[in-house]
Amino acid sequence: MTIVLTDRTYRVLDLARRQADQRSADEIESRDILDGLGMEGSGVAANVMRRLRLPFVIDSVSESLARTVMEPLNRRIQLSELCGEASDLMLRARDEALYCFERWSDPPVRSPWIGTEHVLLAITSGGEESGTILLRDALAESNRTLGDVRSIVLEVVLGRSSDQ
Repeated sequence: MTIVLTDRTYRVLDLARRQADQRSADEIESRDILDGLGMEGSGVAANVMRRLRLPFVIDSVSESLARTVMEPLNRRIQLSELCGEASDLMLRARDEALYCFERWSDPPVRSPWIGTEHVLLAITSGGEESGTILLRDALAESNRTLGDVRSIVLEVVLGRSSDQ
């Protein structure tokens, strides 16, 4: 079974790499990917984050990095370039995509894709990764939980409540 990334997900990873570069970090962390989801601005994840009024959609973007959001990708980041938190996160995103497509696709999709929604779902299950901690802290300010994010993502994607 082949799993592909959507163009938006590639854009998120590119933005995450740029965010990590700005921090002079050796590796992309899940917090960079969370910022990338917000900076991308138009995928399911960004729309859910906007609906929850999370700061990552607006506040976490530095001016110089914001100018690069609309630049074309010169090279798509390869999953093999990811390590540590980012690699673990994308493996969970793959699992989230497989779960969603197996459970709710009729007929089942042969080649599922990893969209921004699957990446956000993976962040909600990250334990003590930097992106999960930032997301959990931002949600706590509005008395929301990671479970609320999961429910809203599934509601948006499926057009119905996640417990159906």
